[in-house]
Amino acid sequence: MKKTIVPFLFLFVLFIQACEGPIGREGPQGPPGPETMAETLEVELDFTAFNDFQEIYDFEPPIFDDDIVLGYIRWEIDPDQGAIWRPLPETVFFEKGVLQYKIDFTSSSFRLFLESTFNPELLESEWLENQYFRIVIIPSVFVNPAGRVDYTNLSLEDVLKLIGKTEADFKKIEKR
Repeated sequence: MKKTIVPFLFLFVLFIQACEGPIGREGPQGPPGPETMAETLEVELDFTAFNDFQEIYDFEPPIFDDDIVLGYIRWEIDPDQGAIWRPLPETVFFEKGVLQYKIDFTSSSFRLFLESTFNPELLESEWLENQYFRIVIIPSVFVNPAGRVDYTNLSLEDVLKLIGKTEADFKKIEKR
């Protein structure tokens, strides 16, 4: 008799675990998840001896450590095509030496600065004043985990297409 009860008990336990009760009401909507949209900023600045040929801007809110920050300088304006943007760093060779426009960043800020092999005070104002930069913050969710996309070699237009942004999305940061 014991041998015949064991299979029935086994089937009974399986039957009870397979049953589901009625589905209850849906609960309230939870808080929104973290922002995963890319951000685009535009900055106009003057490089001077007073600001040590650099400017630091805060990220508000701070970005994640895995995010990518790309910088572009407006190099020239073509009458037919509009602004031509070059990725940073951008190097310029002069008879007196080499000048680079650069960007670096932390999770809380980014810095636009000049690096040169000569005193940048010797430069004409066209290289220092009214310099326009575009900054693109690419959240880590957009970054290919296999590292197959090298964003640093893409034009600003290509990066904007990849992240679904347009010229109209740039938020202007006022001069300090």
